[in-house]
Amino acid sequence: MILHLFLVGLLAGLLGSLQPGPVNSTVVLASAVRGTCYAKKIAFGGSLVQGLGALLVWYYFKYLDLSFLMRHANVLGYFFLLLTLYYFIKKDAPRQVAGAAVGDGVIRGSVLAAFNPQIIPYWAFVSGSVALVVEAEHSFLMALSLGLGAIAGTYAIL
Repeated sequence: MILHLFLVGLLAGLLGSLQPGPVNSTVVLASAVRGTCYAKKIAFGGSLVQGLGALLVWYYFKYLDLSFLMRHANVLGYFFLLLTLYYFIKKDAPRQVAGAAVGDGVIRGSVLAAFNPQIIPYWAFVSGSVALVVEAEHSFLMALSLGLGAIAGTYAIL
């Protein structure tokens, strides 16, 4: 079952990262401007957040009250829409930092992915689909397997 969830996470990470988004666009821009090494760091940072989202949703899926989400779907949708609009409208001038830290690409990718409003609903959909097909326990080891698969799949496509 652990391998099954890893493969599900890998495939879902691949499919979930196909659509253009802030991390994908930043990876393309960074590879053109600063080289592929920096772009890989951004992609890895974005992949970490996807993996964390998959891990948390799978582990806490047993506590998820779907009726609450269905009743408040409009409010949650508007909240995520406003959060996304705020992120894209607020444009600070880029600052050049001399001797920037090695991990700043990973941090930039993680922050961009953290503002993606689709992560939690997407992995809730994946977890719900898996739970409909297979009776699986929602333990930390199973969640870790899905999360590592999500990291691998997302990083591969980015």
